[in-house]
Amino acid sequence: HSNREGVLLLADAHYGAEFKIVGLFGEILNEYSPEIFEARMWDLLNQVIEICLKEGFDSLNVYDLGDEIDGLLRVSQLWKLRYGVIDSAVYYGRFITAWLNELSKHVYVKYQMVKDSNHCQLRLLGQPKNTFKDENVSVIIADKIMDRLSGNPNFEFVQNPTGLIFDSNVVGYSSLGAHGECKNLEQAIKELSKTYRAQIDFMVGGHKHHQ
Repeated sequence: HSNREGVLLLADAHYGAEFKIVGLFGEILNEYSPEIFEARMWDLLNQVIEICLKEGFDSLNVYDLGDEIDGLLRVSQLWKLRYGVIDSAVYYGRFITAWLNELSKHVYVKYQMVKDSNHCQLRLLGQPKNTFKDENVSVIIADKIMDRLSGNPNFEFVQNPTGLIFDSNVVGYSSLGAHGECKNLEQAIKELSKTYRAQIDFMVGGHKHHQ
Protein backbone atom coordinates (compact mmCIF):
# COMPACT_ATOMS: atom_id res chain seq x y z
CA HIS A 1 0.00 0.00 0.00
CA SER A 2 1.25 3.43 -0.95
CA ASN A 3 -1.18 5.17 1.44
CA ARG A 4 -2.56 7.24 -1.40
CA GLU A 5 -6.31 7.61 -1.86
CA GLY A 6 -8.57 9.58 -4.14
CA VAL A 7 -11.98 11.10 -3.49
CA LEU A 8 -14.49 11.19 -6.34
CA LEU A 9 -17.58 13.35 -5.93
CA LEU A 10 -20.83 12.58 -7.75
CA ALA A 11 -23.81 14.89 -7.32
CA ASP A 12 -27.15 15.88 -8.79
CA ALA A 13 -27.46 13.41 -11.64
CA HIS A 14 -31.21 14.19 -11.87
CA TYR A 15 -31.64 10.95 -13.79
CA GLY A 16 -34.90 10.84 -15.72
CA ALA A 17 -34.88 14.51 -16.70
CA GLU A 18 -35.01 15.11 -20.45
CA PHE A 19 -34.97 18.50 -22.17
CA LYS A 20 -33.52 20.49 -25.06
CA ILE A 21 -33.05 24.25 -25.19
CA VAL A 22 -32.78 25.63 -28.71
CA GLY A 23 -31.27 29.01 -29.62
CA LEU A 24 -32.42 31.70 -32.05
CA PHE A 25 -30.60 30.09 -34.97
CA GLY A 26 -31.82 26.57 -34.27
CA GLU A 27 -28.65 25.60 -32.43
CA ILE A 28 -28.84 23.50 -29.25
CA LEU A 29 -27.84 25.63 -26.25
CA ASN A 30 -28.33 22.91 -23.68
CA GLU A 31 -29.57 19.33 -23.72
CA TYR A 32 -29.94 16.56 -21.17
CA SER A 33 -31.31 13.02 -21.08
CA PRO A 34 -30.58 9.65 -19.47
CA GLU A 35 -28.43 8.77 -22.50
CA ILE A 36 -26.39 11.97 -22.15
CA PHE A 37 -25.89 11.29 -18.44
CA GLU A 38 -24.72 7.74 -19.12
CA ALA A 39 -22.35 8.84 -21.90
CA ARG A 40 -20.83 11.44 -19.57
CA MET A 41 -20.41 8.85 -16.83
CA TRP A 42 -18.60 6.37 -19.10
CA ASP A 43 -16.31 9.19 -20.22
CA LEU A 44 -15.75 10.09 -16.56
CA LEU A 45 -14.92 6.46 -15.78
CA ASN A 46 -12.07 6.47 -18.29
CA GLN A 47 -10.72 9.71 -16.86
CA VAL A 48 -10.93 8.42 -13.28
CA ILE A 49 -9.16 5.15 -14.11
CA GLU A 50 -6.38 7.11 -15.81
CA ILE A 51 -5.96 9.37 -12.77
CA CYS A 52 -5.95 6.43 -10.34
CA LEU A 53 -3.20 4.71 -12.32
CA LYS A 54 -1.18 7.90 -12.69
CA GLU A 55 -1.42 8.82 -9.00
CA GLY A 56 -0.99 5.27 -7.72
CA PHE A 57 -4.16 5.23 -5.63
CA ASP A 58 -4.75 2.07 -3.59
CA SER A 59 -8.38 2.96 -3.10
CA LEU A 60 -10.95 5.47 -4.25
CA ASN A 61 -13.59 7.01 -2.00
CA VAL A 62 -16.71 7.64 -4.08
CA TYR A 63 -19.20 10.05 -2.50
CA ASP A 64 -22.68 10.31 -4.06
CA LEU A 65 -24.07 13.59 -2.71
CA GLY A 66 -27.71 13.10 -3.64
CA ASP A 67 -30.44 14.06 -6.12
CA GLU A 68 -29.67 10.93 -8.08
CA ILE A 69 -33.07 11.27 -9.78
CA ASP A 70 -35.06 14.32 -10.79
CA GLY A 71 -37.99 13.33 -8.62
CA LEU A 72 -41.42 14.91 -8.74
CA LEU A 73 -41.52 18.03 -6.61
CA ARG A 74 -43.83 20.24 -8.69
CA VAL A 75 -46.25 19.99 -11.61
CA SER A 76 -43.94 22.04 -13.87
CA GLN A 77 -41.48 19.14 -13.86
CA LEU A 78 -43.86 16.86 -15.73
CA TRP A 79 -42.91 18.26 -19.15
CA LYS A 80 -39.25 17.22 -18.74
CA LEU A 81 -39.51 13.83 -17.06
CA ARG A 82 -39.12 10.66 -19.11
CA TYR A 83 -39.75 8.23 -16.25
CA GLY A 84 -41.73 8.11 -13.06
CA VAL A 85 -40.01 8.42 -9.69
CA ILE A 86 -39.75 4.69 -8.96
CA ASP A 87 -38.63 3.75 -12.48
CA SER A 88 -35.99 6.50 -12.39
CA ALA A 89 -34.64 5.11 -9.12
CA VAL A 90 -34.55 1.55 -10.50
CA TYR A 91 -32.85 2.56 -13.77
CA TYR A 92 -30.33 4.80 -12.02
CA GLY A 93 -29.56 2.08 -9.49
CA ARG A 94 -29.07 -0.43 -12.29
CA PHE A 95 -26.74 1.91 -14.18
CA ILE A 96 -24.64 3.11 -11.25
CA THR A 97 -24.19 -0.47 -10.07
CA ALA A 98 -22.72 -1.46 -13.44
CA TRP A 99 -20.56 1.68 -13.41
CA LEU A 100 -19.20 1.04 -9.91
CA ASN A 101 -18.56 -2.60 -10.75
CA GLU A 102 -16.48 -1.58 -13.77
CA LEU A 103 -14.55 0.97 -11.68
CA SER A 104 -13.82 -1.67 -9.04
CA LYS A 105 -11.93 -3.72 -11.65
CA HIS A 106 -9.21 -1.06 -11.55
CA VAL A 107 -9.17 0.24 -7.96
CA TYR A 108 -10.64 -0.67 -4.55
CA VAL A 109 -13.87 1.34 -4.23
CA LYS A 110 -15.24 2.65 -0.93
CA TYR A 111 -18.69 4.01 -1.74
CA GLN A 112 -20.92 6.24 0.36
CA MET A 113 -24.13 8.04 -0.49
CA VAL A 114 -26.19 10.76 1.20
CA LYS A 115 -29.41 9.27 2.48
CA ASP A 116 -31.59 12.36 2.07
CA SER A 117 -31.78 14.87 -0.78
CA ASN A 118 -34.71 16.99 -1.86
CA HIS A 119 -35.38 15.49 -5.30
CA CYS A 120 -35.23 11.91 -3.97
CA GLN A 121 -37.64 12.68 -1.15
CA LEU A 122 -41.25 11.55 -1.59
CA ARG A 123 -43.64 14.32 -0.63
CA LEU A 124 -46.63 12.15 0.13
CA LEU A 125 -50.21 13.28 0.75
CA GLY A 126 -49.37 16.75 -0.58
CA GLN A 127 -47.21 17.56 2.42
CA PRO A 128 -44.23 19.98 2.30
CA LYS A 129 -40.61 18.81 2.17
CA ASN A 130 -39.07 17.05 5.17
CA THR A 131 -42.48 15.91 6.46
CA PHE A 132 -41.53 12.30 5.65
CA LYS A 133 -37.72 12.50 5.59
CA ASP A 134 -37.25 8.72 5.62
CA GLU A 135 -39.56 8.22 2.62
CA ASN A 136 -36.72 8.60 0.14
CA VAL A 137 -35.97 6.66 -3.04
CA SER A 138 -32.25 6.72 -2.23
CA VAL A 139 -33.14 3.72 -0.06
CA ILE A 140 -34.13 1.82 -3.22
CA ILE A 141 -30.92 2.86 -5.00
CA ALA A 142 -28.73 1.91 -2.03
CA ASP A 143 -30.43 -1.47 -1.68
CA LYS A 144 -29.90 -2.24 -5.37
CA ILE A 145 -26.19 -1.33 -5.14
CA MET A 146 -25.63 -3.40 -2.00
CA ASP A 147 -27.54 -6.37 -3.40
CA ARG A 148 -25.80 -6.45 -6.78
CA LEU A 149 -22.27 -5.77 -5.50
CA SER A 150 -22.41 -7.81 -2.29
CA GLY A 151 -20.07 -10.45 -3.71
CA ASN A 152 -17.52 -8.01 -5.08
CA PRO A 153 -14.32 -8.19 -2.96
CA ASN A 154 -13.07 -4.90 -4.44
CA PHE A 155 -16.14 -2.90 -3.39
CA GLU A 156 -17.26 -1.66 0.01
CA PHE A 157 -20.53 0.14 0.76
CA VAL A 158 -20.07 2.39 3.81
CA GLN A 159 -23.16 3.72 5.60
CA ASN A 160 -23.17 6.33 8.33
CA PRO A 161 -26.08 6.20 10.83
CA THR A 162 -26.73 9.95 10.37
CA GLY A 163 -27.45 9.51 6.67
CA LEU A 164 -24.53 11.81 5.88
CA ILE A 165 -21.21 10.81 4.35
CA PHE A 166 -18.36 10.73 6.85
CA ASP A 167 -14.77 9.60 6.51
CA SER A 168 -12.63 9.96 9.62
CA ASN A 169 -9.37 9.19 7.88
CA VAL A 170 -8.66 9.86 4.23
CA VAL A 171 -4.85 9.90 4.38
CA GLY A 172 -5.01 11.78 7.67
CA TYR A 173 -7.97 14.09 7.00
CA SER A 174 -11.62 13.82 7.95
CA SER A 175 -14.34 14.70 5.49
CA LEU A 176 -18.09 15.17 5.66
CA GLY A 177 -20.45 14.94 2.70
CA ALA A 178 -23.99 16.29 2.61
CA HIS A 179 -26.45 17.10 -0.13
CA GLY A 180 -25.61 20.70 0.68
CA GLU A 181 -29.08 22.18 0.94
CA CYS A 182 -27.83 24.99 3.14
CA LYS A 183 -27.02 28.64 2.49
CA ASN A 184 -23.51 28.61 3.90
CA LEU A 185 -21.21 25.57 3.93
CA GLU A 186 -18.67 27.37 6.11
CA GLN A 187 -21.30 27.92 8.80
CA ALA A 188 -22.64 24.39 8.32
CA ILE A 189 -19.26 22.77 8.96
CA LYS A 190 -18.95 24.70 12.24
CA GLU A 191 -22.45 23.72 13.36
CA LEU A 192 -22.06 20.06 12.38
CA SER A 193 -18.65 19.82 14.05
CA LYS A 194 -20.23 21.11 17.25
CA THR A 195 -23.34 18.92 16.95
CA TYR A 196 -21.43 15.68 16.37
CA ARG A 197 -18.39 16.65 18.47
CA ALA A 198 -16.05 15.70 15.67
CA GLN A 199 -13.15 17.31 13.87
CA ILE A 200 -14.13 17.93 10.24
CA ASP A 201 -11.37 19.08 7.91
CA PHE A 202 -13.40 19.17 4.70
CA MET A 203 -17.09 19.42 3.91
CA VAL A 204 -18.51 18.85 0.44
CA GLY A 205 -21.99 19.34 -0.95
CA GLY A 206 -23.75 19.11 -4.29
CA HIS A 207 -27.02 21.11 -4.20
CA LYS A 208 -26.38 24.84 -4.61
CA HIS A 209 -29.40 27.05 -5.24
CA HIS A 210 -28.17 30.07 -3.30
CA GLN A 211 -26.03 33.00 -4.36
